Amino acid sequence: MQKYEITLIFSILSLLFILLVSQVNSNKVKLKVNKIGSIRILNTTYVPKPDEIRIRDEIKAENGNTIIIDNMDDKIELIWKNKLTNCNSMFRGTRDITEIDLSQFDSSDVDNIKYMFYNCISLQSINLDNFNTGNVESMEYMFYNCIFLQSINLDNFNTSNAENMEYMFYNCRSLTSLNVSNFDTSKVTTMARMFAYCISIFRFIKI
Repeated sequence: MQKYEITLIFSILSLLFILLVSQVNSNKVKLKVNKIGSIRILNTTYVPKPDEIRIRDEIKAENGNTIIIDNMDDKIELIWKNKLTNCNSMFRGTRDITEIDLSQFDSSDVDNIKYMFYNCISLQSINLDNFNTGNVESMEYMFYNCIFLQSINLDNFNTSNAENMEYMFYNCRSLTSLNVSNFDTSKVTTMARMFAYCISIFRFIKI
């Protein structure tokens, strides 16, 4: 086999490897927490356990719901090899997570995000910049009781297929602003108490 043929084969194999790695990384969620010890990081009622849990690029063999943390500055990475279709209650009741970064998570096949961050009472920062909601029908209770979340960038939210938004931001009392001007609510049937107790947003509004 000639030298250039070997080089070509090596290049193709390298490209395939890069594509495989990028596909895995496209289903990655990054987290930070607020204490050390055993931390519940995921609700697996409807969401499958991740294929890998990493800290500092080291694979942790945990049960998929909890992980042992010895440094609060560490970022936890949850990696799924296949696309998820349901994010219902994904982080529901995970009370020690302070940051969630979904910018490398492929949600293009997801149709349900209700209760996704329900009662994440320590959550302070969330990155939804590349979050694809084009197929989502259920958004109810999504940020319910995220009491310390001060801002949510919803500029990329596609709500054209959404049917339920009730209690979506209920008791997000620290939110100071929220831009939903691009929301398409043509299919929405209920918005009951969608912004109830968002006291920081409505504090200076006179009726």
